[in-house]
This record gives sequence, C-alpha cells and structure tokens, in this order.
Amino acid sequence: MEITDVKVKRVKSDGNMKGIAHVTFDDVFVVHDIKVIVPTNGKEPFIAMPSKRDPKKGIWRDIVHPIKDKENPTARDFRAELANAIFEKFNALPEDDAEAIDAEDVDGIE
Repeated sequence: MEITDVKVKRVKSDGNMKGIAHVTFDDVFVVHDIKVIVPTNGKEPFIAMPSKRDPKKGIWRDIVHPIKDKENPTARDFRAELANAIFEKFNALPEDDAEAIDAEDVDGIE
C-alpha cells in the first residue's frame, strides 16, 4: 500500500493537538482526521488515529489503525512510514500559518 497524498492543516490550540491530516492510499482510499499530537511535557510528537467513543464502555476506540504484528516487517514499519509522511508535511507548515484552523472547527480539511 502506497501513501499517495497527505494533506495537513495546523490547528490553533492551547492543547496538545497541533494538526489534523488526511492521507490517501493508492489514490483510492482516504483516512480523514488523523491528529498530530505535540505534547507540551517534552515527550515525542506522535499521530493519533481517528477514534470514536464507545458509549456503553465509556472508552475511545480507533476507527482505523495499522495492525500491530511484530512478525510482519511491513505491518511493523507502516505506522512509522505514515507518521513520517504526516510530520514531513506538518513540519513544512509555518508556525504562524494564516490558514490554521481553530481546534473547535476541526471537522476536516480541503
């Protein structure tokens, strides 16, 4: 599976979420609302996959995510490849990006 397009918008937020990404695979499948998380406590930035709250259990569950499989190098390396593609675009955005969106308006990007 090849990453064929990555779109990232900076998010204006006092919290840890600093960006939102949409990633297209093989020009036929897109995953929206991957969050770019930059912790304020000095930990490494990471991506958070789209998720929804399970109302019965009160926990959050990923809607889509890479499979964790230590025996399969393709699966093992895919999340790092995905994160690298997103952070490459995110880091290229200016800090004072005029097109940044407010955290309350994170419904998607064009």
